[in-house]
Amino acid sequence: RTFGETNQALAASWFSKNPIHCLRSQKIYQHSPPCVYLFMGKEHVLQVNEDIGCYFIDDEGQTPRDVTHEDWDEVTSAAKEVASRVSMRMSMSWNTDTKKEEKP
Repeated sequence: RTFGETNQALAASWFSKNPIHCLRSQKIYQHSPPCVYLFMGKEHVLQVNEDIGCYFIDDEGQTPRDVTHEDWDEVTSAAKEVASRVSMRMSMSWNTDTKKEEKP
């Protein structure tokens, strides 16, 4: 399969998920239409411009959704893990600072 064939079925690509590339496409190169940054659930905003590697189109907002919500579950799980680690580090830092103050 070529990149174009794959990108016709899959909205996310290096081009549509790279905010710097999208800004350059719009502001510097002034592509028409420019490469648009892909936000989850907003696939219908993407426009085809084969000259710059953008092949995906979803005019009617009919991009199939993952029934199991795997992407959202993965993001939620990662966020919980990060929050847990931050909380643990803050707790360790707080306990260390408190113990240092108690030893005059």
